[in-house]
Amino acid sequence: MLMRLRFKLSKTTNHFFFVSNLAEWHHSCRPEYNSAWIAQTGPLNSRERAALERFRRLIQQYGFGNKVSGRYLGVPFQTLSERDAWRATAEILTEEELLDLRAVFAIFKPRFEKVWQAAPRKSERIQPFAKFMSRKAGKTMLEDLQNIFGEQTSKIVTIVVLVSPLNQQATAAGGANVGPDHVSLELPDLKSGTWQFAYSVGILAHEIAHLLFEERGGVKIVERVVKKLRWPQKVNLISLPVSRILNEGVIESFVPVGYLGQKYFREYLGPILLDNLDKGFIAAEKLMRGSPVRYYNHLNRYLLWQMYPLALIYARGHRRIDMAYVSAVGKVLKKLLNNSAGRISSTR
Repeated sequence: MLMRLRFKLSKTTNHFFFVSNLAEWHHSCRPEYNSAWIAQTGPLNSRERAALERFRRLIQQYGFGNKVSGRYLGVPFQTLSERDAWRATAEILTEEELLDLRAVFAIFKPRFEKVWQAAPRKSERIQPFAKFMSRKAGKTMLEDLQNIFGEQTSKIVTIVVLVSPLNQQATAAGGANVGPDHVSLELPDLKSGTWQFAYSVGILAHEIAHLLFEERGGVKIVERVVKKLRWPQKVNLISLPVSRILNEGVIESFVPVGYLGQKYFREYLGPILLDNLDKGFIAAEKLMRGSPVRYYNHLNRYLLWQMYPLALIYARGHRRIDMAYVSAVGKVLKKLLNNSAGRISSTR
């Protein structure tokens, strides 16, 4: 059965996102959003800076993901109503921590209200996405995702919309760390019929693919491949853990600009793929010389190109991602590391 998508736009959710991003407590926080918000509302004062520091210390205690004791504070605020979110948070935090969190929200409420009221076309931003996903191409894309990555137990996936302060020159961003049937989508004020919109649909598909792959044990498959290849969990030449590189490499070989991105948006995403291959080649050469590289927008371009033929075979053959596919991604990366002439420094 084909999954259905439900878009959720919540003021409370966005209030949490606003404070959380301003705190810059995790590498996923977007500095460009903070710059835009502060330019719009004025510099932070000493009271606000102190509140962000308290929030940063608090949220770091509970981690970033639904697997860290199930206690990432973003989970209730993204998945529940305002009243239920605070009730669920009260079960996680101590009484003192809960009071402090409420105080931080109150301190930033006036600033957030300015941002929220001034954000153009908040609800209208969702319409082009909902329209595309309800049409034949969108439904077929969801079918492809299910054929490749697996089916979702829950037949409804909730898309939690986070309002980005950026304009149509930017693209969406996303996450899949708040539960088995929710993904977040950070939506700028996009315009249909642009590469930015096409890429952003691909970002949504990317996060849904993460949900589907994790649902059918994708994390365990990746861990088995890491163990089979006898890799350390962290290679110091690359900024991300090996298991995450493999996971992202699998997903990115299909979306946003991999095979499925090309299938549905070739006109817009073909140049995004081809015009960035030089970055991938340069990153691969740096890695082979024993120099550190960034994964996103660099090494991932190389992995994506190397995996494209196999991604095509799996997608056209309606084959589910398996150990063989994940191992193929791992072998491409391991070949680069093995060619780095023993200059790899790793930690276990």
